Amino acid sequence: MINLEKNEKYLELVKEINEAPGEQKSEKIVEAMHQLIEANSSEIVSQYKSDFNELQANKENATKMGLRTLTVGEKEFYNKVFSPQQSITVTDINIFPETTSNFVFEEIKTSHDLLKYFKTVPAGVNKFITSEYTGKVLWGELTDAITSEISATIKGFNVDAYKLSGFMYVPEAILDLGPEWIDRYVRTVLIEVLEDGIEEGSVIGTGEKGPIGLVKSLSGAVDGVHPNKTPVALTSFKPEDFAPKLIPLTNGGKRKLGRILLVVNPADRLGKVIPASTVFTNGNYQSILSYINVEIIESAHVPTDRMVAFLPESYQMGLTKVGVQFSNDFKFLDHVRTYRTIAYGNGRIINDNMSIVFDISGLTPFVQPVSVEGIVQTQEVVG
Repeated sequence: MINLEKNEKYLELVKEINEAPGEQKSEKIVEAMHQLIEANSSEIVSQYKSDFNELQANKENATKMGLRTLTVGEKEFYNKVFSPQQSITVTDINIFPETTSNFVFEEIKTSHDLLKYFKTVPAGVNKFITSEYTGKVLWGELTDAITSEISATIKGFNVDAYKLSGFMYVPEAILDLGPEWIDRYVRTVLIEVLEDGIEEGSVIGTGEKGPIGLVKSLSGAVDGVHPNKTPVALTSFKPEDFAPKLIPLTNGGKRKLGRILLVVNPADRLGKVIPASTVFTNGNYQSILSYINVEIIESAHVPTDRMVAFLPESYQMGLTKVGVQFSNDFKFLDHVRTYRTIAYGNGRIINDNMSIVFDISGLTPFVQPVSVEGIVQTQEVVG
């Protein structure tokens, strides 16, 4: 992928584009893309070639280098789609083998604190069926009639309902190294292309042509667009203020709570959540949230002044197909192959009462109670 932040030419090229006459804008943009890709890919190619040479000397380094033992199907796929001689057109959609797709999604989950708590569908599954049991069982004599029934609320959604896509650039020098190296490169790029889009959809997706995000309500959709959940005002993390507001997660006391996940914008975590949840005592900073099992997770897609509390495995996300297209329209890119990556999937929370959106605009720093000669006072803790 092109890392613009690390590319020294980036600002210079942007300046050239901005200063170019209107009739030369398109040409300048194409030229800038070419230079950026070439500069970025040369570093990648050098690293891959170095790793390739090292691997020839020591085959045990394969795992360290991120190489997998490919299945027969995976080798055939990479040899067909990424062959330097291949001539598929942009209208062709080639679906990655399920083993590759599953591996990509698991790596995405591992690299994202938020996504690792999602319940996911393996590649190839088109319908995700979910349920949450209700009811109870009763003790009685062995000869007693069965008087209790355990029922379940069955729900489902189509995993392949919507499409997420992006572009990747494959240097031809990497194509020459073989399918295992193409697999390593493609998985890395696919993760970069997909992970942010998946997280964005799972947090703020409206449900229109994409997932229903955590901040949205499952009900009340208008023309496929789901409304924001009504936020609950939160001004303090003190047990008497915060704990009662989490009661809806228990489903009226029928659902036992283990870990509760709190998802916030990185700026709010630093500016609001940490000051409101941290106390300095016995020479150390400690969380006042120790009375409950919570984990604070950052996501840049959570709107500022909002915090989402939800339960692990309550949000369901699936990618049923991951494909790739190649276009001959990008022949201006020398030594680089341009591909469009496509993923079909969907996501939503099981029930609305498995997540709560808080308004933390009024969240205030924690004030430590102190006792002076038997009189209880308070003072604001200053770090």
